[in-house]
Amino acid sequence: MTQLKGLAEQGILTIDTHFRVPPALVRCIATTYEDATVLEDLGLLDLPDFDLDSEDA
Repeated sequence: MTQLKGLAEQGILTIDTHFRVPPALVRCIATTYEDATVLEDLGLLDLPDFDLDSEDA
């Protein structure tokens, strides 16, 4: 919990009844997962039903 409070002090998340993350941070993380190099590094590129070219990706 101490680490989460530290993130809140830096403005990275908000703690009230839930933990809230700013939309800009969510977009940054989502964009990272669109990078095939990152997916390969994480071992996620070779998943059988994962297609970067599909409309759902």
